[in-house]
Amino acid sequence: MAVSIVSICYILTIPYAFFGNYIFLINTAAFLYNLGFLSFGLLFTATYTTNRLDLSKNASFNYQGMGATHWLSMLPAFILPIVIILPFKHYGITYLGYILVGMIGLTGILLNKTLLGVLTRQFMKRRHIMAKGFRS
Repeated sequence: MAVSIVSICYILTIPYAFFGNYIFLINTAAFLYNLGFLSFGLLFTATYTTNRLDLSKNASFNYQGMGATHWLSMLPAFILPIVIILPFKHYGITYLGYILVGMIGLTGILLNKTLLGVLTRQFMKRRHIMAKGFRS
């Protein structure tokens, strides 16, 4: 599901390249980062969730079960690319920072079977803790 949403958003933003090639580079780097790094990172942090969710409630602006760990798990989505790009921007080679962010995502895509194995082991290790939290 996430792959299709990210892909659709990427395709819809391709016309922004008419404003400059660097925008296409930024979109491509963000696309690869979302698919290859962020999706696995968020799934990994989701294994630490122990809050029960009521799925019958309205999904719009429903912050039920959103604790500090959920908000902290979103920090890599925003801060890590900035931390990677800023040193390159300081030296005037920002495009290399975008390429590095894209390469991190591409590495995650290429290692998806390994990362899924890590996620599976993490889930199996924490499944009883998660189930206990969901029951309460």
